[in-house]
Amino acid sequence: MAWRDAVAGIAETFSELPDAYQRERATDVRSVGDRVLRILRGAEEPEAVGRGVLVVDDLDPALAISLDAESVLGVVTRSGSGLGHGVLIARSRGVPVLTGVGSRADVPEGTVLAFDVRSRRLEVDPPPEVRVAFEQVLERRRSVRARALADAHLPARTR
Repeated sequence: MAWRDAVAGIAETFSELPDAYQRERATDVRSVGDRVLRILRGAEEPEAVGRGVLVVDDLDPALAISLDAESVLGVVTRSGSGLGHGVLIARSRGVPVLTGVGSRADVPEGTVLAFDVRSRRLEVDPPPEVRVAFEQVLERRRSVRARALADAHLPARTR
C-alpha cells in the first residue's frame, strides 16, 4: 500500500504541472509503479494482444513495448494524448495510435474499427465503401513510405 500511495502522489504531482508534455509523464509514473508492483508480487506481465485494433483506456509504455507490430493493426485510446511515452513507443514501432476518443471506443470485442490518425477520424463498424476508402488511403501511404525508405540511405541535401 505504501508503494501504491507513493506512486499515486508522484503521478498527481506530474498531472498538475502546467506543461502538457510533463503532465503526460504522470501516465509513465503510474506504468512504472504498476510494473514494479507486479514484479514485487511475482505477477505476470501483460500479454501481447493478437491481430486487430487494440482499444485501451490509455497506452502505457509496458503495453506498447509488448505489442506485436506485425499483428496489432493499431491502437485506439479512450483518454490520453499523443505525447505519452506509450504512444511514442508504439508509433516508433510502426503501430498507428488514435488517442483520446472517449466513449466512441466503447465497442464490443470483435467490432471492426477504421481510423485515421491524421484526420482523427474513427469509424465504428464501417460499411464496405468506407472500408475500401480507408484501405485506399492506407495503400497510398504505404507506397509513399516505401519510396521514402528506399531513398533513406541517400545523403540529405538541400537546394
